Amino acid sequence: MNEQLDADIDARLRRQARLTPEMSESTCRQLVNRAEVEARARQKRIRIGLIGSLAAVIALGVPSAAVANVVFQAQTGRFNASEEQRASSPVDETENDSDLGVFDPGSEGAPGAEWIDMGASDLDQYIASRAPRDIPLPDGVTWDDALANFFSRFDQDAYIASNDLGGSGQVAAESLVVDIMLENQARREWLTAWFEAYDREDEAMMSEAGLVLGQSADWPAEAASTRGAYLEQMHEWGRLIAAGDYEAAQAYAIYHEWSDFSDGKDYSDVSGEILSGARVAAPEAGDE
Repeated sequence: MNEQLDADIDARLRRQARLTPEMSESTCRQLVNRAEVEARARQKRIRIGLIGSLAAVIALGVPSAAVANVVFQAQTGRFNASEEQRASSPVDETENDSDLGVFDPGSEGAPGAEWIDMGASDLDQYIASRAPRDIPLPDGVTWDDALANFFSRFDQDAYIASNDLGGSGQVAAESLVVDIMLENQARREWLTAWFEAYDREDEAMMSEAGLVLGQSADWPAEAASTRGAYLEQMHEWGRLIAAGDYEAAQAYAIYHEWSDFSDGKDYSDVSGEILSGARVAAPEAGDE
């Protein structure tokens, strides 16, 4: 395949990666076939393609209308019912609805989320297609940089091993899980920028990074996942970090299980103080 066609198909993959792309079934098959060819060249990835062909889609019980929405093998074409669908037409909690192509996972599920095969050979491509490029990053950092940093840490085999509770070797997760992973990568970029600014005593950068970290509690995937839990506490945590609170920054890293930021000390009591409301940022002069 020549380079121009490669670039064209890659561009179309990125444009069509969302849940309801406008595309024909034949185009979908072309793109999926392209992903399959690339996937076979990547020997280190698990070879579990839930959606490698139309026959596989049918075997999964997914309506044929859903095929046009599938671009990557990682996509199962199986969606949680939206809030509107739950309200207007109750869907069976375990079976796909043959007309809607959705199911109701119960109150814990994310409305409208698609179930993703986390063992798929093109999972990296799917994850990259979900990058929330409207979420800000520190100056000098692009989403391409952030994705490279993410994939340098993300181990698909380890993810499968740690989440394969049934021992089947197949793990499915809601698309919201991927979105949260990517939002967390943005947080990592800002926390990295904060520690770098702390080392050079750049108060302006520390303030900016802390405020963004606080505001990140309102980012779409986080809001959909936590549904407002600890919202004000997370905002306050950001204000503490913005004010130059090193302990709060370390506690934030520990809260997210980012051990690479750790200085080796235990800051769990700081997290407890922040979440309980006992630790707050001092007001700026004139704000009282």
